[in-house]
Amino acid sequence: MWYISTISFTLIIHVVTYKVFVESVFWNKISITVGIISILFYYVSILSLNSQSLALVFQPQILALVNKVIGNLKVWCVILFVPFIAILPDVTSKIVSRMFYPTVIDKLM
Repeated sequence: MWYISTISFTLIIHVVTYKVFVESVFWNKISITVGIISILFYYVSILSLNSQSLALVFQPQILALVNKVIGNLKVWCVILFVPFIAILPDVTSKIVSRMFYPTVIDKLM
């Protein structure tokens, strides 16, 4: 159960970060850096909470679980492809609305 939950929450972190990028009107170095840092912070957090000293304090069942998740090639394929599939309807909707139903601001840009 913890294995699937860890993968699911990792997918949620990626989907939400990519969705913020899709909804963003203005990209700059700061917004891209913050998005990358937020994903890296998540991985640093789960790796540190997976250490023996912290895992035994907070949740003993999670001990060495993240190592199994990260070591599985199928999980990496899921983490890389599923978020893009999940935001595909949003991207398609945004492209269609900007092409066929532009707002006044879209017309000015």
